[in-house]
Amino acid sequence: MPPMIALGSNPIVSPFARYMLPSFMVEKSVDEVYGDPSKVTPEIKTRYVDLSRREGNRQAYNYFFRTAREKFTDPKVSEGIKLVKTPTLVMWGKEDHWLKLEYAQNWSKDLQNSKFITYEGAGHIPMEEIPDITAKDLVQFLTL
Repeated sequence: MPPMIALGSNPIVSPFARYMLPSFMVEKSVDEVYGDPSKVTPEIKTRYVDLSRREGNRQAYNYFFRTAREKFTDPKVSEGIKLVKTPTLVMWGKEDHWLKLEYAQNWSKDLQNSKFITYEGAGHIPMEEIPDITAKDLVQFLTL
């Protein structure tokens, strides 16, 4: 489980996390999700901090963290992946420190009608880190 999710969903921390999310934690998470640290600018960190402070977002993060903890430990979620028949595109950064590439390799076996693309140097959010490349890959997938 990614450290931010583990901390935010901790039963002792979670009741407080609904009301506070320190800027340094948001900034640390941004550092963790980018594969290329040179792309993490002060403006990007500020944007994430500002978004985290919008009304309702702390509660939404808290709900997401608690739900993620529950789903990370539920084997039924992984079993359900085998039931997906819809054409699926999965984009995965090879430098993803939150969800390691080995998860993608496992899912590629279970998602029967899927295309997996991995991106060298990208992290957890390749769509933000390398938008031109991922957008091109998405358009190509959707037009097949």
